[in-house]
Amino acid sequence: NFQFDSWYFSSDLVGYPFGQNLQDFPAIADGFCLTLSWILVKLFRDPNLAFNIFYLSTYPLSALGGYFGSRLIGLKRFTSIAIGVLFTFLPFHSLHGAGHTYLVMYPILPIVIGMIFREIQQAESLLTPKSWRQALVESRTFILLGIGAAVSGLYFAFFSLILFVVGSVLIITKGESLRKTWRLIVGFTVTILFLVLQAIPVLLFQHQRGPNLSVAGRTKAEVEYYSLRLFDLIRPIPNHLVDFLSDYSQNNISAYIPGEATVSLGFLGALGIGFLLIGVFTPTSPWFKSTGLSTLSKIFILLILMASLGGFNQVLASFGFTQIRVWSRMSIVIGFLALTAIGFGFEKIINRFDIKPITTGLLISSITILGIADTNRVVDGDTYQRISSEWHNDAELVSSLELRFGQGARVLQLPILRFPEQGTVNQLTDYAQLRGYLHSDTLCWSYGVVIGRDQDRTSRWQNLGINELIAEAQKQGFDALWLELRGYVENGIETETQLRTILGPPLLQDDKRAVLIFDLRDSKIKSREVCH
Repeated sequence: NFQFDSWYFSSDLVGYPFGQNLQDFPAIADGFCLTLSWILVKLFRDPNLAFNIFYLSTYPLSALGGYFGSRLIGLKRFTSIAIGVLFTFLPFHSLHGAGHTYLVMYPILPIVIGMIFREIQQAESLLTPKSWRQALVESRTFILLGIGAAVSGLYFAFFSLILFVVGSVLIITKGESLRKTWRLIVGFTVTILFLVLQAIPVLLFQHQRGPNLSVAGRTKAEVEYYSLRLFDLIRPIPNHLVDFLSDYSQNNISAYIPGEATVSLGFLGALGIGFLLIGVFTPTSPWFKSTGLSTLSKIFILLILMASLGGFNQVLASFGFTQIRVWSRMSIVIGFLALTAIGFGFEKIINRFDIKPITTGLLISSITILGIADTNRVVDGDTYQRISSEWHNDAELVSSLELRFGQGARVLQLPILRFPEQGTVNQLTDYAQLRGYLHSDTLCWSYGVVIGRDQDRTSRWQNLGINELIAEAQKQGFDALWLELRGYVENGIETETQLRTILGPPLLQDDKRAVLIFDLRDSKIKSREVCH
């Protein structure tokens, strides 16, 4: 039998008594992020510190990607530094933030764009190789590029595939032969190949245990809901530093297709989109052709047609391709195109008026600082203190729970939520019930069993009354009941009252009175083995 029970893939401490195995909900294309996470955990022996270092590293790494991508496109060094910094501080990064940690590690995208741009521009390099050996040598950069794209995350891998196709289309529409797209075809093929290789453990697991169609099902409606809207790209960010811009943004959020609300590109991005649109309608302009803006404009418009509401994404969805549902994430690709367009415009002005290097440096530094301020929302300083306080609050409660119930105690968590992706329930967000697990290496928790591998327990228990639920929990050997009050209407007053009537007063509660711990132990059960 195939076993893959190492590291994050499986745990007996969550989803009791079934345990958790994430092969049904895999990170197929996250090879780079997983490897870096593993290294950091091994190096620092502290998952929390490793997480913080990983998240902070996404800023310099994405900035480096933006820099190298800009250089490949042909921008000067100082302009490329500014674009790299602006690129990593786009709202996409800060708004996804630590909640979507792997989604903000995107240094590969600008490099893919830069390499494809060069391939389109320099037609003389598009010669068909004379032998397989020559082909391998001349395509080694695109082989590495394909591998990098395939391990950068599923969305970024898929966006890279689209860029390879777009690049090939643009080469052919220049009147070139399909044979002259061979390096792009190599990049496309290698990306597909390494995506498949990463999927092998998942396929073996599901071959052994059967498919699990309950996990991560996507619908055509979700593709529509999460599509890109052009207006959202130019709309100011939520909670902008300038009040009237913040109000304007808030008043113009779509009532029907709000999506993830992370796509705004700020003033510079909006200006860059303007340049790109001009390039679409004036492709023969000497300046647009000489700088390559015409090529960037064509890439831009094809991506817009692909990702926008009612675009080609909906065509793909109509044929059942719905696993890539959040097409608005294409905004980070479009953001880089928009910033490079601004870079070309800036360099044109510098050259036109022969501005001195010192003045140029001061000017571009000021633009960069203002651009960062424009694209990053106001964050209350108390937020960090609140997060720290909640972390230590959870740690103290779990420590008290371990002392009171002993190692190996089984904890039923209410409300009953499915894993993964139940969605926010009242004030309880997805995955919040894993907080206790982060503070204990001995307790077993009910939350976390992958839906479809829990013998329908989640769906059945969600429909039980409190009395029936307690009886079922005692049959399965749970010792303690963890009541998350914010997961209920009116802070769980009714549920708390019922539990007090049945089980008596709670044995423990946290300092914030957000969680109550009740005793579920049945005196008829003399002893039990620990749960792992």
